[in-house]
Amino acid sequence: MFKKLALISILFSLLSACSTQQPIHNVQDSLVPPKHDGTLLTKQEVNQAIVKAATFKRWKASNLDEDTVQAKITVRGRHHATVFIDYSELSYNITLQSSDGLDEKNGKIHRNYNKWIILLDEQIQAELLEASSGG
Repeated sequence: MFKKLALISILFSLLSACSTQQPIHNVQDSLVPPKHDGTLLTKQEVNQAIVKAATFKRWKASNLDEDTVQAKITVRGRHHATVFIDYSELSYNITLQSSDGLDEKNGKIHRNYNKWIILLDEQIQAELLEASSGG
């Protein structure tokens, strides 16, 4: 009986490891690096870095207001995600607004979405570093 239970437990573990669903990855309070002289980037400079990064990663970015960029991506014509990127001179957040074709439910989403967000966040950081160094 113990062997059967152990085998069933292993099978369930393997099946859950194969799942494409993961908790939705939102970026919270990611810091905007200061300039080398210690001053802050302006909101306009932060906005430009975010839009440049999003465009580079093939997201379509548009300004919703003076504190928020909306970015949309479509992959293979059938996977869509829209995020809000709220920002200030000090930090920014990337939050899922909506998705289609990514199996979003109960706070989980297809793991590829999380990869897209991680790559977008990394590119935003690279653009902010370039802007803060005067590039």
